[in-house]
Amino acid sequence: MSTLAVILIVFSGYTGALYGIVLNFDSPSQAFTTVWLLALVVLFLRGLRSATRSGLLFYSALVALLAGATTGGKASHVAVALGGFAFICVMGVVLRQRWWRRALVLFTAAFIGAALAYVWVLSGVGLEANLADSIAVRASTWQGLDPVAGRWGPLLGTFALLLAVLPRISGVSWLAVTATGRRSPEFHFALGSLAVGVFALFVLRGGINELWFLLAASAPLAVISTYGIGQAQLWLRPRIHRAVLLTVVIAALASLLSLILSINWKFDSPPNEFFLWPGILYWFSVIGVWVLIVVSSMAAASKGPSFFTGVFALSISALVLTSVFTRPAVLWTESRPLTTDIGVVTPDSEAGGASVASTPAGNLFVDLVSAADWIVANIDRVDQIATNVPVSSFIPALTGNQMYLAGSRYQAGLGDASQLAEVDRRGEVSESISLAVLNDLPQETVLQELCETGVAYLWIEGPANPDANQPVYSNESVTIYSLNNQCAQELTN
Repeated sequence: MSTLAVILIVFSGYTGALYGIVLNFDSPSQAFTTVWLLALVVLFLRGLRSATRSGLLFYSALVALLAGATTGGKASHVAVALGGFAFICVMGVVLRQRWWRRALVLFTAAFIGAALAYVWVLSGVGLEANLADSIAVRASTWQGLDPVAGRWGPLLGTFALLLAVLPRISGVSWLAVTATGRRSPEFHFALGSLAVGVFALFVLRGGINELWFLLAASAPLAVISTYGIGQAQLWLRPRIHRAVLLTVVIAALASLLSLILSINWKFDSPPNEFFLWPGILYWFSVIGVWVLIVVSSMAAASKGPSFFTGVFALSISALVLTSVFTRPAVLWTESRPLTTDIGVVTPDSEAGGASVASTPAGNLFVDLVSAADWIVANIDRVDQIATNVPVSSFIPALTGNQMYLAGSRYQAGLGDASQLAEVDRRGEVSESISLAVLNDLPQETVLQELCETGVAYLWIEGPANPDANQPVYSNESVTIYSLNNQCAQELTN
């Protein structure tokens, strides 16, 4: 079972959904903070079983330190942890558990550590812009799970996304079968942390930011879920012949169905005004897994002595495996068309919105990388760059150069709240950059702004303009200009 826990944390994802792997390379803060979160939960639970006061103080100090580190790493993780810890405390008092006082001490330590880190690191950060209506696309839309256009799309898509999340952690529900499991602090933590994640999914808006809460909860809950799966398999062995093999077969069939439905099917036009294709197939790639597993488990458990318990044990065991078996789908769903209120569009991985560029996605990526390679080879790291696509964080990620503005969405959502006005101003300047700047035509104020702030090069996404000054680099998608001569003249004047 420990091997399964490692697999669920490292290799699994959300069944039928595009995104959902816990230790991902897209966000180093996510990966590192997840490790801290796992350690934080383990220490909290061990502290509950500490028999001495000195041991409790020792664990409390460690919990406070790790809670502070988790807060500084990713605030969504500490929110999940505190939600789980708080529910442990509540249930400990309600059920009059012997460890309820220790739980309160440990929760207080975690809260103090988190609060100190928040004041020190995160106080003043413009989180409201990062988790509010400034980004219209919901997490389900970003996953490509909205099957229809209009208001029903995100509602149905969020329902499917929640079903996509639950397979990896469905083994937790087995703890509710026994009185001991229902009273365990592990089960209480699972309920509390899951509640925080689900609440964030339904209430917050931010494209993918609200999904970080559920993604954070997935790691510790995957470990608890693995224990539940082990107990379910132990129950199955004397009742259903070769239960483990049967579980794998059911999970494999359901995963195959999900993989087939998640392929990027292409249709010239939707068959009617309500369902949008292929969005409805992506939606069924999640829903169909649950239907097939439940039906198959009912057929397999029909001869068992306890029908409903047998169906339950088989279902949750198979569901957990689908979160691993369906991961290959990411190979062909990274460019999954998104169903939005304007129809089906293809996501632009850089801007996070709809791509309307005529350049094919594959060629665009190659062109962007080629331009970045040229910068690394020919431009000093100290040279500042401005771009007409300020929402992108691609340039500094690959070149390391300072930007006039990059990743504006993250700057607005995660930067100091006092700098929001400046981010907005620089965003307007960046988006107004055009090749006219290079000809000293109508945008002298923009050129002056860029020169005064030390911008040495312009990265223009779009083909080169033959009427403009000679670029220092260009391909079909990116044109790079030097501002050294223009800025020298501007500053002289």
